Amino acid sequence: MNDTLDKDALMAEKVDSAIRKAAQKVLETAKQTHTSVVIWEHDQIKEVPPEEMEMRLNAGLSMEARA
Repeated sequence: MNDTLDKDALMAEKVDSAIRKAAQKVLETAKQTHTSVVIWEHDQIKEVPPEEMEMRLNAGLSMEARA
């Protein structure tokens, strides 16, 4: 059973890493094309400038590091 938990944790890390890489790519593309990032927030579709989205992501990463 411990082996299953280890595999699940490893898979979760891989998924998290892939999502973070995709988010970075989205931010880079938005900056290069001077377009907003479209997100789902509070049951609404919102357009967020890439600089603001980057600040939100960095703040979220800081919060995770403290946990």
